[in-house]
Amino acid sequence: MQQHPLIATGTPRRLRRRALATALLAALTTLALIGCPAATPASKEEQGPSPVFLETMDEFELTYQAGREIGTLLLPPATAGRGALTYSLSPDVPGLTFDANARTLSGTPTEAGDYAMAYRVTDEKKATATLNFTITVEESTVVRTIVSAVAAGDAEGRLRFENVPAPGGGPATALTGNIVVTRGGSFFVDVDSDRPADKLLVSIGGEAFGYYEVDVDSTRSPHRLTGQLPFNLDPALSQICLEVTAVDDSGAAGPPACHTLNVAHPGGGEVQITVSWDVDADLDLHVLAPDGDEVYFGNTEGDSGGVLDLASSCDAYPVVRNEHIGWSAGTPLPGRYVVRVNHWESCEVEEIDYIVSIYNHGRTSTFSGTFTGPGNEGGRGSGRVITTFEVPGAERAPVVPSISSTYRGSGDQVFVLNPDGEILRDTLYTLTLGNASADVYVIAANRATYPADPHVERLDILDAQAKGRRAAATEAAYEPQPRAWKSEPVAERDWVVEFNNNPPFLGGSSGHGGSLRAQSQEGQPGRVRVAEGDRYTFRDRDDDRNLVEIPSTARKVVTDGAITLALWVADSEWHAQCGGADKCVTQEMVDAAAQRFLQPGAGNDIYDWVTNVFGAPWGPYDPFPPEAGIELIPPEAADEIHIFLFDVDDDGIPEPGESRIIGFFWGVHSVIRQEDHARYRFSNERLLFVLDSALLAARTGETWEVTDRWPSIVIGTLAHEFQHMIHSYQKTILRHIPSATWLNEMASEVAEDLIADRLMIGGPRGVAYDDPTAGEPVNSRGRLPRFNVFNDMRVTTWNGSLANYSINYALGAYLARTYGAELFSRIVQSDAYGVAAIEGALRGLGQDVSFGDTLENWAVATLLSDNTAAPARSRYNPGTWATSHVGGLEYRLGSIDLFNYAWLPPGVSIKGLSPDQVRRMALFGPYLHSLRTFNARTQPPHSNMYATIGRATGTVRLNVSAGSDNRIMVVVKE
Repeated sequence: MQQHPLIATGTPRRLRRRALATALLAALTTLALIGCPAATPASKEEQGPSPVFLETMDEFELTYQAGREIGTLLLPPATAGRGALTYSLSPDVPGLTFDANARTLSGTPTEAGDYAMAYRVTDEKKATATLNFTITVEESTVVRTIVSAVAAGDAEGRLRFENVPAPGGGPATALTGNIVVTRGGSFFVDVDSDRPADKLLVSIGGEAFGYYEVDVDSTRSPHRLTGQLPFNLDPALSQICLEVTAVDDSGAAGPPACHTLNVAHPGGGEVQITVSWDVDADLDLHVLAPDGDEVYFGNTEGDSGGVLDLASSCDAYPVVRNEHIGWSAGTPLPGRYVVRVNHWESCEVEEIDYIVSIYNHGRTSTFSGTFTGPGNEGGRGSGRVITTFEVPGAERAPVVPSISSTYRGSGDQVFVLNPDGEILRDTLYTLTLGNASADVYVIAANRATYPADPHVERLDILDAQAKGRRAAATEAAYEPQPRAWKSEPVAERDWVVEFNNNPPFLGGSSGHGGSLRAQSQEGQPGRVRVAEGDRYTFRDRDDDRNLVEIPSTARKVVTDGAITLALWVADSEWHAQCGGADKCVTQEMVDAAAQRFLQPGAGNDIYDWVTNVFGAPWGPYDPFPPEAGIELIPPEAADEIHIFLFDVDDDGIPEPGESRIIGFFWGVHSVIRQEDHARYRFSNERLLFVLDSALLAARTGETWEVTDRWPSIVIGTLAHEFQHMIHSYQKTILRHIPSATWLNEMASEVAEDLIADRLMIGGPRGVAYDDPTAGEPVNSRGRLPRFNVFNDMRVTTWNGSLANYSINYALGAYLARTYGAELFSRIVQSDAYGVAAIEGALRGLGQDVSFGDTLENWAVATLLSDNTAAPARSRYNPGTWATSHVGGLEYRLGSIDLFNYAWLPPGVSIKGLSPDQVRRMALFGPYLHSLRTFNARTQPPHSNMYATIGRATGTVRLNVSAGSDNRIMVVVKE
């Protein structure tokens, strides 16, 4: 991603910010974990810090026009200082007014010139801090009023305050490009000249005075012009004649050519974002607000006040090639915003150039980039991160100059350096260990939706080295072994994941679903009334979006009360006896799977255990409006669950290290089939999920046993995919809201975990089903070995890797053991999305815990997982069952000690990994950074990062820097 050269009126050319909180936070308070006091400030009240600006304005320039009202400029707040802070701005710019209380500059400048501005803050002790920047006031021209900037490649247009030259035999031009542009957006115009051109002059048709002069390469044609319209463009302007004149190297001007731009006028607001692109394609603009609200095509009117009020897709005519999100009503939330652009569909073009423009309280910035390929149809949470920016708000959290802690001398102890979000900026932290010799760790918990950059230096070692002495702790200097830089990709179908969590009908008439028309069907789809021996040809979709038809037979039908299970097998894979057949499913295998999913009686099968926690898989619902263009299978379809066994992807049994799709639920089967629709033509019109037959049939020994490795994994997958079916109904159908993929997958992992002992499988914990302890100290099974290696990934995202499953299970396992199975009942049956669903569920259980608090507690629990006496909110490992009850049923979860797990057993190698990487993955326990690698790494949003400084005694002194959303904790383990 590169900064686009366009500079708009009122645009900061270079503005660097640090990640900061926006609320004024309380002073540091005492926090105790494991019976010990938290870190406490060491500064004296009489010697408090001077005020500081935490935003810089280095070379920050603003360009305005004389006689034209400016967009109100909000200047940044300061922090720290003693007592009340007052602001001033000098010198006066004629016509502009500075409001010191609101920190705003507004009005209409009247005199052209360059003004060197000094923005100053003063506290009650007369201590000051100053930011310097420049305001330029230009003469007024029509072209600058309508087009704020023009460029050709890296060459920026220079504004000329004179008449456009008359034609004098220069090159003639032909113009092609966008026909629609939004206020605040960008245009792309290709200029083809009949003879070499040295310069292009850009003006507004009918206006002879004022133009942009842009240098171009005379050896090339056509020339790509890009330009931006100001966000405060006159709303009465509906069309622009963009006039381009070519000039050759002799100075001769050609005849002007006009390219007509139709101007879209979406809503305004103090915060606005646009994306514009150059060809017919489907790009989607996503903006994540500080409260976690994501505004995009699936959530066009966000709770934060943001509105997607201009959208475009391949189906539109003309293709608008612009999208706009703005906060036009009320005051935008202060804090950090994340801007992403997703490449939904290429519309059969090979390359798409785009420009993103951001307006933030009087400041405009632009970014550019390119997409290639067919697109990925991504929904919520998807897309390329373009930038993050901060909306100024209340004054910032205080900066803490120094903190101290004292270790009590024995046991595990945790100190939180900034429990109330205090900013740590070169903060001196002193840890007194006395005579104790203990291991000291540092945890950074990033509570924010944007990256963090924590920094910790060991001062006592640096000081000793500076004096030529050797600190005792250097004897235990630690440098982590290399690890794999990324995890293996999940074998999954992207279109299944996207549809289940954000089906196109939730977006109404967003344009992404194509032409949607429900077709009537004969009979009553969804009410199959199947009997053993019935035949049906199932529909599936291959990777090329082709229809695949698989003749199958119902090999087992079981009824328990009102619920019927039909288990189908592809005819090509059915055998009475396997013999030497590669693909072989027998009645024994089918009976074993069916018996575990559904059998007569109460509380004795997967159906009962999973629905008791997560809810019903189908039932009554409010129909979607006609514009959604769908018809769903009837509520009565809840009476029948269908499981289809076939060799997914036709890939057989995997070799060691290969990834396979074990099973999947695809919500499209709950939609009435539409033969002419790109997605709905694949519907089998029933409650259905799929299991891979090759994996169910894979034998460990000479004979097949349901307890063999792959069959037991498939049995666990019955619960996993059934939860996905329930999740789809509870969220997207019953409540008409999308689901966060990471949370949906977490719930499915927890579903397996909750019933592993009942199914008599190891489950994702990877410990014997009947062992309530943390198991043996050499374990490479389940999800947790991979979590140990990738424990500093973002948890609230889904990138399609096995590490995503592992980190989401690790958090889900912590939540289920700490708050019980009922928490997941509330999460899945919640009207909220993602993080908000977890926080609402916690509140419903009477727990005053935010998601940020949960991240911190989980991080501590990770390092204390070998301590069975850790506090309740920091305990993975009670040493016995963690039990909870829902609907009269008891659920038991075994203990977890992360120090028992390693990804690879000693002596095992993996193709493509170096010996150093293999050695790291064979080490037991959570991955720990050294301070060197800790400081070199940008911390992802919603993640924890762990470092060790080794074994220490006496006094440890650290220099610590972290933003207010980045909690820093020091853990001492004897």
